[in-house]
Formats: sequence, C-alpha cells, structure tokens
Amino acid sequence: MKKIQHVWSIICSGVSIDQTSNNVSLFNVIDKFAIPQKGLVKMTVKNGEDKPAAPVKFNFLTLWRRLEEGGEINAEVMVELFEPHGLMVQRADYTINIAEKIKRLRSNVEWRGIRVTTPGTYVFKISIKEKGEKKYQKAGEIYLEIDFT
Repeated sequence: MKKIQHVWSIICSGVSIDQTSNNVSLFNVIDKFAIPQKGLVKMTVKNGEDKPAAPVKFNFLTLWRRLEEGGEINAEVMVELFEPHGLMVQRADYTINIAEKIKRLRSNVEWRGIRVTTPGTYVFKISIKEKGEKKYQKAGEIYLEIDFT
C-alpha cells in the first residue's frame, strides 16, 4: 500500500527555510535555462567518459505527504533527467525518512551542473520505492526548457 504521495517539485536558484515558522522561501523559480553554446563544460560520468554539461547550480525541491497514520516511513527516491529525444542523461538518488508524527516532508537536492545534449524540453522524472517494495513507482515529473545562445 502506498504510504507517501508526491505533491510537487520545483527548480529554483535557492531555498531558505524560516527557523521559527518552518515556511520556505524559493528564489528565482526556474523553468528555462539559456545556456551559451561556448559556456558548456565537460562533466565526467560514472564510466569515466566526458559529456557536455552546463555549469549551472540549482535546487530541486520536492514536497511529499504522508497518506496514512502510523510509524516512520522510509523510501528511496530517484530523479532521472531525460533529454528531448528520450535519452536518460543524468540521475540523482536520495532517501527520505518521515518520522511518525510528521505529515509533510520537503526534500531539497542541490544539482551542480546539468548534462545537456541538445536544446529543447528536458524532463525530470521522479520515482519512489518505499521500504519493502522491489520496484520504483512513478511519482511525478517536471519540465525544463534548455536553449543554446
């Protein structure tokens, strides 16, 4: 049974969380990058190969909510980045732990560069695998436009 729901994800240039109210402020919400063609750098991937990348730093913030009362919930999250032709070009993995009394959880992953192959619409696909499950389940997706200048 599904215990966690993806509410939303957003890309922005910075995040600040007020210590008193726990409210979050997002800075410069991003839905498009204009990247100078000559500004691309080489990013070394796991197999040692160099791939073109844009040296942009951004936060990938996600809000999760608990669907049932009860104990702690643990899950693995996978965020895959797909280029316009459907090729997966980058991936980030992390875990989330929602304590027993917590109803919502924000996860913030800082990306330091994005692999790019061509201008167009890139898709971040968010998947989750709750503790005890064997396969990841699709949780959501968001889009990012990349233009070369």
